[in-house]
Amino acid sequence: MSDDLSTILLEARRQIDTNDLAGAEATLLQGRKSFPDSVDLIAGLGNIRLAQGRLNKAAADFRSAIVLSPKKAGYHVALAGILQTTRDTAGAIDALQKAVALEPDNPALRSDLGILLRQTGRKNEAVQSLQQAVNMAPDKAYILSNLARVLQDIGDLDPARKAVEQALDIDS
Repeated sequence: MSDDLSTILLEARRQIDTNDLAGAEATLLQGRKSFPDSVDLIAGLGNIRLAQGRLNKAAADFRSAIVLSPKKAGYHVALAGILQTTRDTAGAIDALQKAVALEPDNPALRSDLGILLRQTGRKNEAVQSLQQAVNMAPDKAYILSNLARVLQDIGDLDPARKAVEQALDIDS
């Protein structure tokens, strides 16, 4: 095993590319002995374990990555996805809110947050998040469709209809 971090990461990438997830995991675990605080190794383990369906391990890896690199929105997003999959919607919302705080101009994150807020009945917050996403990306039909759904949920039918029409105009 190399003592060079980039070589370890390249070897793990090569193993992933050949679908040897167990080998890549072993390579990264071995690398952690030399580089215990490498966020790249830890996040890599999280991605491998996520691909293997080992969600609790993957979540723990991404939580560790967040401790080491709290300003990396992608780690919060990965954790949010895992938490949503494991039905921890409150935890997923918290993780996405942190990602949005780090990347406030990212309409996809705001849209995802709006969807989760809608699922938990926090519909006014969902409208706000989705409207911000639409304001940033008015050409994204999926965001307009998500906004239309939550507007319909709260009985705001005229704006919901307009959002659907805008979405259909984009897709035409």
